[in-house]
Amino acid sequence: MDARLGLVVLTVFGLTAGCTENKLRAGHCERDTDCPPGQSCVLEGAATFTCAASDGGLPDGDASEVAPECTASSQCPVERPICDAQTCRACDSARFGDGTACASRDSTRPLCGPTGACVECVSTTSADCNANLAKPICDLASNTCVGCSGDDQCAAKGGGPGVCMSHQDGRCAADSEVIYVENKAGCATSALTPGAGSATSPFCGPQLAIDGLTTSRRVVLISGPVMGATWTVTSASTPVTFVGRTAAAIAPGTTVGMRVTGPGDLYARDLVVRNSELVGVIAENGATLRLDHVTIDSNRGGGISIDNSAFDVRNTTITANGPGQAGGGVVWGGIRIDAPGNPASLALVTVSNNQSAGVSCSGPIAGLGVLAADNLGGVDVTSACQVPPCSPAGPTCGAQ
Repeated sequence: MDARLGLVVLTVFGLTAGCTENKLRAGHCERDTDCPPGQSCVLEGAATFTCAASDGGLPDGDASEVAPECTASSQCPVERPICDAQTCRACDSARFGDGTACASRDSTRPLCGPTGACVECVSTTSADCNANLAKPICDLASNTCVGCSGDDQCAAKGGGPGVCMSHQDGRCAADSEVIYVENKAGCATSALTPGAGSATSPFCGPQLAIDGLTTSRRVVLISGPVMGATWTVTSASTPVTFVGRTAAAIAPGTTVGMRVTGPGDLYARDLVVRNSELVGVIAENGATLRLDHVTIDSNRGGGISIDNSAFDVRNTTITANGPGQAGGGVVWGGIRIDAPGNPASLALVTVSNNQSAGVSCSGPIAGLGVLAADNLGGVDVTSACQVPPCSPAGPTCGAQ
């Protein structure tokens, strides 16, 4: 071989061998193996021959890349609250870890709801609603904790006497704030009786309950019929609540059935006050009286007397009372209102068959759905009240 030809062959061979050892410049790639671990080589688009995160990463100018929907559950919408493989999805209460994910995502919605959203509560017994006393009930329509609206909700929840304080803040009353009254064998006739006023040792009558009121114990729960007494609510530090249960009735005999004197504030529901020789219920001297689903029946001195006091009487029946006599010789039967305070309201009330005027007023009051009929002498509502009676009885007329 010619020496010059051999030199050319060796030179070409050397150049070829050198190409196999070519080193890429920093940031440039031609294949995935040219990139650091966890990255791949982009082979098309504006970012061709550069390394990018193999999971898609964040957009870096390459139109073909798409950012992940999420990297944490906190980035997901409420209806799809779980971040799973960088995609938001609905939660599943049967799926391991989803409950924990809801709780860690939003402490106010720690549970997996029936539609796959993280929610506040799911329990039919409202066991999930204990954080806020004013919202003890689980509304299963919205899976949120709300105030109670009826005793049945509190009874289902348990842990107390089953009394709903919807007229105050919507809490379920605690046993520690209730005084029990029931005229039965073994009932307490004195505050000195061990456990007097408790569920296991109720007071025999309402007078002892009134005497036993404290700043923290102001709910009186009456079961069945009890005898009346000369009792009066006078303190307004916190309103007093009377709740009836199991056909609760106050039969006062020769005394007034219920009396509240200013600045006292009395709320009563689900009770019957009957057969007093005097007036059934009296509010006087700047008091506040609120009645809901109460029956005032056959009290010979008249049904309800309001004198210089506020009142809100609703869903209540006043029947067969009177005749009574107010100041100035005014004869009345069902309700007599002198110098009404604020509020001064009757709503969904039935006043019938009283032994004189059904509703008698010294001045105008607010009235809606007042069914007044068949009161003695044909005077159902006096003109001074400025309340037109409704008719016939129905969902918007008379006690429900």
